[in-house]
Amino acid sequence: TKAADETFETLLRMNTELLSELWILRDRVAILEKLLDEKGVLPRQPADDFCIGHDNGKPVGLYGKHIALQGMISGLSVTTP
Repeated sequence: TKAADETFETLLRMNTELLSELWILRDRVAILEKLLDEKGVLPRQPADDFCIGHDNGKPVGLYGKHIALQGMISGLSVTTP
């Protein structure tokens, strides 16, 4: 029907617009990450597996020494079901 076609077209336009915005945001984040990495502000780190309550023994990198946290953690909360 005509109403269904119009609804489909509207949803298609909305989806296209959302995908366009997503593309732009992903591009901006990639550029920002590159600039921060180049300036040494936020160096890219390898990603470790996310383990809670155990160590899976699979470090991503071989680190020569332990480096103490420089900063602070605040407002952290962990919940379980």
